[in-house]
Amino acid sequence: MRHLFLVAVGVVLGLGCGTPPPAMVCVPGKSEACIGPGNCAGGQQCNAAGTGFGACDCGSQNMNDAGTGSDAGLASDAGVDGGLVDAGLPTCNPSPGDGGVTGCAAGQRCTWVTLSTAPSTGVTTCVANGPSQLGATCIQGTPGLATGADSCVAGSICLNDKCRKLCAVGDPTSCGLDNCVRYSGLFANDPETPTTGACTEGCDPITQLTTSGASCGPNKGCYLLTSQTSTTSVCAGAGTIGHGQTITGTPFANVCVPGAQPRLKAGTQAIECGGLCVPNEVTSTMNAADEGGVAPNSCAAKWGASPPNNGSTGESCRYLWGTEGFEPHSRFGNTVGFCFEHAAVLYDSNGDQTPDAPFPRCTALTTGDVLPPVANPAGNDALEFWCLPYPTRKCAEPLNAQRLSSPMRPSLTGWR
Repeated sequence: MRHLFLVAVGVVLGLGCGTPPPAMVCVPGKSEACIGPGNCAGGQQCNAAGTGFGACDCGSQNMNDAGTGSDAGLASDAGVDGGLVDAGLPTCNPSPGDGGVTGCAAGQRCTWVTLSTAPSTGVTTCVANGPSQLGATCIQGTPGLATGADSCVAGSICLNDKCRKLCAVGDPTSCGLDNCVRYSGLFANDPETPTTGACTEGCDPITQLTTSGASCGPNKGCYLLTSQTSTTSVCAGAGTIGHGQTITGTPFANVCVPGAQPRLKAGTQAIECGGLCVPNEVTSTMNAADEGGVAPNSCAAKWGASPPNNGSTGESCRYLWGTEGFEPHSRFGNTVGFCFEHAAVLYDSNGDQTPDAPFPRCTALTTGDVLPPVANPAGNDALEFWCLPYPTRKCAEPLNAQRLSSPMRPSLTGWR
């Protein structure tokens, strides 16, 4: 097992021009799955201001575990660069665009060579091209100048015993529907930020299947990762905490059962697990029966949640794009929903940053601008409260910037 600390870099799909990214990019207190030390599955928590996530944290557990603990013991590059110069290793560029051979002689490839594991350090250099083809089982060499490379062919690298395609971080075409993942400790020594990553197969958090149609594997589930620029998905160790159950300790995203993720607990500042669902367009004039989600993936049918008409504990299925602080929204934004305890939430109706009005049900909303604050030009209430999919639009036809200045406009910090 390669001991790496990775940060998900999602593939953003869709077209649009959008407005400048809002200041709030995540729900305060919300956690998302990530992969941490030793390829373990962990979590990162949104800060109190909603401006970003903290570091990925899961401690000593590996990819098959649920992921708890701290990230103590991550590699440092202190003193490493000098040693690499003394070693006389050639430098190269593992560009995925040319098959990972830039700067290397014929029959060689540019890859990451592990120099030590305690701490984990390495260098990007040229080695002999390996025999293991993309997707095939591979062997990771032992640490050392000559043997620290893996057995993969040019353009790939060995992760979790399989040759994974190299990808360019930030290039949405690098991995197709899969995920380009960058690793701290792979193609860069911590705290440097790598620009080359490896493709990791994506998955569907509703069906719990990978993009190839397979399951995530024994004791694993599909979880969503949301950053300031993307939402992507990853198979990680499955948790055991069910919908509506309180999370004790750090609320890593994958402490919940597959298909559920951490959320604020109504009436408190505690964190609990909440299920994902399949949303539908719901307003006062259409699809009222699907306010709680589309069966069998509705909040009530799948998770046993209270129906939306319950005045104190009712839950509705809202579009995931409402939690994404970037545009264009991800491919999950209009296809996945989250079970939302609307009956217990207040929102800021007058712009004074204080929640003061009950969060409306989708069946009470229209596509007009009736609820305060009323914007000029008029907005769309059903869209503002995430009851409709986010529309594709042309740059010349922007949605109201004031109304959509934050994807979390109805404040989730106020509970009653």
